[in-house]
Amino acid sequence: LPFCCKTAQMYKVFFNKVLIELAHPEELSGKNAQRISGDENLYEMILQARRKRQNVLRLVSNDFDQMILWFRSHFKKVKAAGGLVLNDEGKVLLIHRRGKWDLPKGKLEAGEKKKAAAVREVEEETGVGELSIERKFGKTYHIFFRNKVPCLKETHWYLMRSSYKGELVPQTEEEDIEQVKWVKRAKLHKLKSESYDSLHPLFDELQGLED
Repeated sequence: LPFCCKTAQMYKVFFNKVLIELAHPEELSGKNAQRISGDENLYEMILQARRKRQNVLRLVSNDFDQMILWFRSHFKKVKAAGGLVLNDEGKVLLIHRRGKWDLPKGKLEAGEKKKAAAVREVEEETGVGELSIERKFGKTYHIFFRNKVPCLKETHWYLMRSSYKGELVPQTEEEDIEQVKWVKRAKLHKLKSESYDSLHPLFDELQGLED
């Protein structure tokens, strides 16, 4: 799944194997970047990058907010929430789905609050309960296609703690989750090759947390 994460002044969007960076010109000074006026075809720019086997597509504009509006205009917006769950041993909860290690997350239901959705999705996808939210852990954006309609999924992540010691139950039928596992944070770097590129910054931050 391609993802995007927002920094203070920059968006980083993972779309398949292409990383799209949207920023002010000074943030990408000295790097090969394309200036956006708002008339460009984003899809054609991505296709060109893929044809040239470019791993990074850098887009800049002096009007950063307007560029973000231009970028978002290409997609239908979908809101989601998920959890980075640590147990009493400091291990992190991961799911294995479609050949990749991932974090539990899902779309908000109508009228649902983000925190409530994050807890619900963790419980539904993994069977883990006794969840308490410690703090917000960032936001990512995931581009996908539903019935050929391009969608931008905005996922809100929360750091959670749990003393749950019961059975782990993957949500196999509805979400194709094959395995749920508690993993030592020191081993997260070994799983990077089997996970989505967009999760790597989250994995790095988790490894640096104190128990």
